[in-house]
Amino acid sequence: MVRIKNDHLAVPFVETEHGRMRRDQRGIDTKDLKAALLYGIRTPTHPRGNGDRTASYTYQDITYIVNEETWGEVTSYIKPLTLDPVPISDDLYYSYQRAKQRIKNEPSSWTSNTVMIVDTSGSMKEGDMWGTRNRLGSVWVSIALDFLARRLELGEAGETDVVSIVTMGDTAEAILMEEPTSWVLFNTILSIYNNAKVRPYGHGNFLQSLKTASILFKRSTDCSLSLTFLTDGAPSDPSKMRGFTKEAVVQQILQAVVQLASIYGKRLSLTAIGIGSNEEFTVLKHMVHEADDYGAEARFLLPSMTTSSLAEAFSSVASSLTTSQSEMSDRNNSEIRRIRSVKRESKTHASVPISNIRGLQNVFNIFAKEKVQRQRYTEWHDASRKRRFSYDDVAFRDPNAKYVALCQHAFGEGRERFAHRFYEIAPDGVSILGKPLVAKESRFVIETGSGRREFVKNFCMTQQLVGRLANEFNSKMSSCRINDRTPRVRVLECSIYNITRPNGEVLSLLVEERLDVKQWHKWNGNGGYVEGMCGEKLDEKPDFQNPKILRDAFLNLSKVDWALETRDMEVGRTEALPVGSDEDENSEPLAQGSIMPNGAHINVSDGHNLSRRRSINNDSLVTLGNPEKAVKTMKKGVIRMETILEESDEEDQDKKSAKVSAMSTFVSRRHQEPTTRSSKRYTRFRPTDKRSTSGRAEVGRVYTASEVAHAFSHFTYWATKRKRLVCDLQGVFDEKKNEIILSDPAIHFHDDSQPDERRHHGRTDMGREGMAMFFATHHKHCGPLCMKVVGGLRAAKENLEDATIAGRRK
Repeated sequence: MVRIKNDHLAVPFVETEHGRMRRDQRGIDTKDLKAALLYGIRTPTHPRGNGDRTASYTYQDITYIVNEETWGEVTSYIKPLTLDPVPISDDLYYSYQRAKQRIKNEPSSWTSNTVMIVDTSGSMKEGDMWGTRNRLGSVWVSIALDFLARRLELGEAGETDVVSIVTMGDTAEAILMEEPTSWVLFNTILSIYNNAKVRPYGHGNFLQSLKTASILFKRSTDCSLSLTFLTDGAPSDPSKMRGFTKEAVVQQILQAVVQLASIYGKRLSLTAIGIGSNEEFTVLKHMVHEADDYGAEARFLLPSMTTSSLAEAFSSVASSLTTSQSEMSDRNNSEIRRIRSVKRESKTHASVPISNIRGLQNVFNIFAKEKVQRQRYTEWHDASRKRRFSYDDVAFRDPNAKYVALCQHAFGEGRERFAHRFYEIAPDGVSILGKPLVAKESRFVIETGSGRREFVKNFCMTQQLVGRLANEFNSKMSSCRINDRTPRVRVLECSIYNITRPNGEVLSLLVEERLDVKQWHKWNGNGGYVEGMCGEKLDEKPDFQNPKILRDAFLNLSKVDWALETRDMEVGRTEALPVGSDEDENSEPLAQGSIMPNGAHINVSDGHNLSRRRSINNDSLVTLGNPEKAVKTMKKGVIRMETILEESDEEDQDKKSAKVSAMSTFVSRRHQEPTTRSSKRYTRFRPTDKRSTSGRAEVGRVYTASEVAHAFSHFTYWATKRKRLVCDLQGVFDEKKNEIILSDPAIHFHDDSQPDERRHHGRTDMGREGMAMFFATHHKHCGPLCMKVVGGLRAAKENLEDATIAGRRK
């Protein structure tokens, strides 16, 4: 008991367990309550149930309620946030009305459809959220400020972005339906909050709310979908559904989620937000798991009991929706691309091994061998050093196969492609031959058959190019004496299956070995994502939608380019032949998989080993798997030249600019300086160096799969002389073979001599912008292996600083 003077009266102050809990939740110190008693304004309040007189003391936005009979604290809270509405002009209101009418009449004009399910059960009246009066109040504040206002202020949303809010109590009610994202909607949410128009009561019923959300999504055509499910506890549905066990009701809830995810897949972003004890959210976590299993972008968030933490969660919802919209938009004209209508299947179910498709004929489409053409991509250089390539017909993987089976449902969905189960089938029509395969096709609608074929061919070329870069990377690690126990990189070999359907339409599929989805791992993305992001901090990934952040990324990339160019000039760049350089006719032979001049590479098609470069004349070809056969075929004149496409040299040598000249001056001046600590530091980071920074031999160092993946992406930028960067590295790490097996990589391409070149390697190619985003996040993961095979960002930047300082001294 503490005695405090209020005016001239001595009054006691008694702590209680409930009062202490509320103070801890709301960040209120006991000294604040003592100050309220001493200096606050007293207001009588309703007496306690036993008749004890109570009063509130308010001082500096803190209200303290005390039992004046016992002087025990009842509760305390901070004055709730007050938010002022935004002034709405007549023009703004008329624009809102027009948008509302257009949303009603033209669903095809929607750019996104967001449904927010908000728990309004009785438990949401708990006053344990710091910054607002109760839990429900904090939700309205976060929706208004961190979802609506944030997107409007950043220009990420407009009147074609539709928002609906469903309250989840004893019934599910859409209190706001198909509203355009606008400041009018912002004011509406503020009015709900300021005037407490929605009061917490009753129970929270999940199933009915999910069914309401499903109805609201049906009017969407091609836009991004976002479902936010916010609750502070377990579902109360069993109490309302007589005759059903709790387990049966939970299964119905999960089935409702599965139905949504199987229809919309990656197009749907589901964010489940829990408020309160983590033990209450078992069903919520199962909902997220099921949605993810059927291809939706799903996650569970558990913010702390503060308005600011809940704000981060809703900001994350906004960011996810913006990312989804970006993926679905055509970068050339910003129009929404239509996603093909394909139902998704469970990834878990698809990973279960099967030996035959007996009884699954309603799930698989089966095609006879006569209706299937398998092709393999082949690439070489002719006598004039022009890159040539063709697609050659090859046999099935298994010589005994007579059919192929394609699953109607997709078990995987990437940014650009659907993935289906695919098998080669024995003559009996049901037995599976060989390894399980995966067939990939465009995620988006491509109107023409030729367009679909070109889509598959481009990805086939890209994947094989990455495979050759992986071989070069593995060779580089060996030349740097990297321990053999360090994982190597392998890219899956792919081929094209052209299937003629009964209606005469040709379906082109990219087919490769299917990896175990349970072991699937993503090391980096093509938009700046790096493994380890979005863990504890929701906003760890830079917001590249922000022009300033993107501008800083470009500036950082320019520094990296300058530093690497300086380094190449110093060491002579003789250790690796970068893509795009002009190769001397008298250069050393290139081993199988090595990078060839003019941006092409030796293709490994049937395992033959090219031990040396062959001398050729104008009547012969340097081929890939079988040089002798290709030369003989060429002399016989039976090669179909219409299928062998000739390209101009896309990798001309870079023009020397004034910047390079200035950089050369810095380098020359630096060499005139005496040996310094920094120059010694730079020397020991050279890839040919056989020692670590400590001077000890580093042959024993074993790098992790994550370090190898990050170094591989970095290496590709250096090896191609900063014209290509391989990223979006995903696949599995095979511990037995000690190799990273990659699938679906992306390549960013940029060449100053071809400034108008766009999407050279498909829609995932983001050019120099993608390169800038990669290095903006890679610097935190640029480790010792990068320093060995490339020189590392740190070493390169130090070299740039040294050269710059030397130039200034001169």
